[in-house]
Amino acid sequence: MAVMHRLREISGDILKKLPSSREDAIAVYVPTFGAISYSVFALNIMEHARFKRLFAPNELLVANTLWLNAHLGIGFFIYSRRHLADSPVYKRIIYSAFGTIAFNFGSVLLWASLKSLLPNSTGLRVLFGLLSSWGLLYVGKDYLDHVDTHVPSIPVDSITTLEE
Repeated sequence: MAVMHRLREISGDILKKLPSSREDAIAVYVPTFGAISYSVFALNIMEHARFKRLFAPNELLVANTLWLNAHLGIGFFIYSRRHLADSPVYKRIIYSAFGTIAFNFGSVLLWASLKSLLPNSTGLRVLFGLLSSWGLLYVGKDYLDHVDTHVPSIPVDSITTLEE
């Protein structure tokens, strides 16, 4: 009983710390699920036969859902960055769409090209897909963090949201 009570306290503390506003959903949750989808989609590219067997008969639906989530996640991540905060909403949307399309399609081109150079080993291809997706996500985030450091601090209440 004491253990269950303590677990409830801990989970309550964790839930209190989680961001819960609409802006948090746009800046944190959607990009997080997008990054997960992006990494799983890498497995679809790197080892399509296994992916197809794993998700048959809905393989196409799963792949397209992962692809869409990856685009939304990266797009909302770019949209919510500080260096775009003073830009008009329509430009933030255009820049975000461009960024997510370039990043995701560039990644697929990279994976498809490098897949042909790798040995025909499921384990190696899965490992390469996961590690490369994590590496690309890391470099992309690090780059945008760097760009954001060159922008003067903007008060949170002056950042435009999707509603404007």
